Amino acid sequence: MKSGHLVAASALFASLAGLAPGHAWAQPAQEAGLPLTPPARFITDVEESEALQVLVEESIASTFVSGVRNFDWQRAADAFATDLRARFPRPGDGTVIEDDKLRIRKYGGTDLDVLDRA
Repeated sequence: MKSGHLVAASALFASLAGLAPGHAWAQPAQEAGLPLTPPARFITDVEESEALQVLVEESIASTFVSGVRNFDWQRAADAFATDLRARFPRPGDGTVIEDDKLRIRKYGGTDLDVLDRA
């Protein structure tokens, strides 16, 4: 996974991690700038990690993906925490990678603007 995508994915997982505060793997929210601060405790237990991944995937599918699929932009926005801050490329950003069939752009992880949910 490229570093730009890693930052965006990390921000998404961090914003959704509070969905199940009663679980042992849930961590209290911390003030996080960008780049993201590492968690206080890394999850090293495979079962715990996979359980969190399943929860996040289900949440993404039922909110964000469902909202985009149905052009329900409010539902898609509701998938993110109100204090979300992440780096996402803007249309036209990045360097074009030549390909005969696909339109591909390469993005750097550090040259992206910090955006919020709005």
